[in-house]
Amino acid sequence: SSGFEFQPTAQHVFSTNHLPRLPETGVAIERRFLVIPFNRVVAEDKRDPNMADDLFRFGALGFLRCVVDGFQRVLQQKGFSRPDVVRMETLKWMHSSNPVNLFAKLHLEATGKSEDRIAATEMFNKCQIFCVDNKLPPPSSQRALKTALEELGFTSTKSSTMQWTGVQSKT
Repeated sequence: SSGFEFQPTAQHVFSTNHLPRLPETGVAIERRFLVIPFNRVVAEDKRDPNMADDLFRFGALGFLRCVVDGFQRVLQQKGFSRPDVVRMETLKWMHSSNPVNLFAKLHLEATGKSEDRIAATEMFNKCQIFCVDNKLPPPSSQRALKTALEELGFTSTKSSTMQWTGVQSKT
């Protein structure tokens, strides 16, 4: 009897105005999802109501050629390209329920060295700016930031002022 091996794969595409909340995040989720933002709004007077019909009537072969070329590129690369904007939008979505986690992942490096310190007020200000810049909900207080960072394994100490120890900024 002749047999063959088959590994089923699928590619899913979702188009939505609001991304769903994720119950968990991690490397497995990160490598399986790509958020591709389509933020451009075409002015109403510039919109072409027949665009889709025209694309398929006059450009169907060119459109199909682009799809085939893109598929060949994905096969050669063994995966999709991840431009910075796609990586950032994907991370923002994954960590939108915990923006401190995303802030820590992108901007903090745990060194474990007691001489590496960041003042609590500086940490709070950097996190607030990061959240505002990335349209994420910022921590409501320094106490909320402290709780979130401690859950991620960061350590704070208090001498004359509170400081985060064993950590430095990546930037």
